[in-house]
Amino acid sequence: MNRRHRAFTLVELLVVMGIIAVLMGILLPAVSKARHQGNTVRCIDSTRQLLTACQLFANDNSGRLPYTSWNHGSLPNWCYNDGIQLKFKPSDAQQGQIWKYLLSYGAYHCAEDPGPWTASSVGNITDYNMNGAASDYGGSPGVGLNMVQFHPNDVLFFEVPVNNASFNGANDVTNFPSEGVAARHKGGTVLAHMDGHADVISGKDFNNYCQAQKGTVFAAPNMLWCDPVRADGGRGTTSVPSPTIPISY
Repeated sequence: MNRRHRAFTLVELLVVMGIIAVLMGILLPAVSKARHQGNTVRCIDSTRQLLTACQLFANDNSGRLPYTSWNHGSLPNWCYNDGIQLKFKPSDAQQGQIWKYLLSYGAYHCAEDPGPWTASSVGNITDYNMNGAASDYGGSPGVGLNMVQFHPNDVLFFEVPVNNASFNGANDVTNFPSEGVAARHKGGTVLAHMDGHADVISGKDFNNYCQAQKGTVFAAPNMLWCDPVRADGGRGTTSVPSPTIPISY
């Protein structure tokens, strides 16, 4: 005997669709949050890899850090070689001073910045810039300072905004801290420190360190303005915008 199967009514179908929509509304933000958190962890890991590569380079070069990239147009720096015509592709990193310690393009970009990047900009190679303090903010052309001159908490790498409509892309791979950073991580940015650890700092705290106001705990020298050759950590080598707002994505 055949039995007729009862079909969903339109009302029942709409109720089911409504329930699914509510569940999606609950789950999607949680999934998105987990993805962003995972990308932050990956960014921290990337900068740690860069730091480890720099430490290995220093071990092989009498303690000297890789070159930042300022004031010399024909030598390799930590990321690429200024003496070779850049293609502005990830493969340019193979000519950089720390490539042989990494042998992977993954460490050069933040997972929160998938591109595409501005044509003919360094953003096609990396999301990270080395703190210009590592070569005395241009006063030590062609070479990096000795790693033992720095405090363990001094910052060697920070994130730069290379994929933003208001920013035309990085033009090299070193910066003053005051040139701005990317706040890709819930309003914060990843900083990588000389001793090998990396962490996320809020945009507000980054600004405080960057402004380095006298009489405050952020006064220079500090972990951003950390040039060991200069009494003020290099704070006086350039003007500092007020405020120095990290560019958010």
